[in-house]
Amino acid sequence: MEITIKPYSTEYAKQCADIERYLWKENKEGREIRFDWTYTHCPNYSKPLCVIAVNENNEVIGFRGYFLNKFFFANKEIIIAQLSDSVVSNKARRMGIFQQMTIFSLNYLTENNVTMILNLSPSWPPYHGYKKMGFEDLAQFHSRYRFNFCQIFAKVLLKRKREHWSNKETFKIEKNGITYCVLQKIGDDILEQVESLENTVKIHASHEINNLRWRTQRPDRHYIYAYAIDNNKKILAFVMFKTLDYFLYDIGFMLYNNSKILKKLFKTFCHNYRPAAIAVWDFALDEKNHKMLRMLGMHSIPFINKIRKNPPVLVRTLQTNQDGDLNWIVNGIDIRKVENWSISKLDLDSF
Repeated sequence: MEITIKPYSTEYAKQCADIERYLWKENKEGREIRFDWTYTHCPNYSKPLCVIAVNENNEVIGFRGYFLNKFFFANKEIIIAQLSDSVVSNKARRMGIFQQMTIFSLNYLTENNVTMILNLSPSWPPYHGYKKMGFEDLAQFHSRYRFNFCQIFAKVLLKRKREHWSNKETFKIEKNGITYCVLQKIGDDILEQVESLENTVKIHASHEINNLRWRTQRPDRHYIYAYAIDNNKKILAFVMFKTLDYFLYDIGFMLYNNSKILKKLFKTFCHNYRPAAIAVWDFALDEKNHKMLRMLGMHSIPFINKIRKNPPVLVRTLQTNQDGDLNWIVNGIDIRKVENWSISKLDLDSF
């Protein structure tokens, strides 16, 4: 078999969506919709920066996807390529195609002014291969949880279903001049204000409206949004949740300028959606947000965190020094130190 590794182009979109059948559960139409959302409609770069492997018949037999995200480094916006979908056809396994695509992509990304790669969805099979290619461990995954055992009882033992909650109406309450809203469809009038709540100096993902609008439109996802505004409709706090069954929830991210208002907003969400469990990442947060999670009743569960089998978050610079060694200082920041990062679940390509 004659194999060519080259940059992805749109003429291969349907073939690439088709080969994703080895990874994705959607049907053919669903895969094409998801592929277009992930790679074609991403607003963060002028084109997808994926890599493909084709055989002598121009048939796609391998795909190396990169999820392109905007991050801020010391107030400078930088594109980060996140390891995403990587798949090789069954007819071309054990031929080194995965490694060839990854090595090719390092140069391709560098040529397109991408300075680093982040992997927030690692798995063990390729882990040691990535380490040989210069990737370094950034942090072990760690989460906090909040449980409601009455709701767990309803889900697990009573087998209650909440699929109909996908049509749940907007909940709104006003108290002391502050309006608290919990809803499933979010408007641009709120999204365009979210970035104003950002106040960290750490490396963090962009929350500008084009990026957020794109993320909220991901196919086959159920998101819940909670926000608080004052009488002038100025946003004071914002939280984004994801759920599969309206019992279990993940916090995508939360931003706020007043801890008491965020606590009230969180309580409003819990009253309205009655979660059995809420999970949030906490391995790359500052002390202020660690304290906030404790105020919200989110706790570290050593047993749960101990049994996690995932390898750590990986990072890889694409910068080199004059002597050819890897340069890990981006905009004056050492990207290998997790204390320089602020990472939330929304930054995950599959959120």
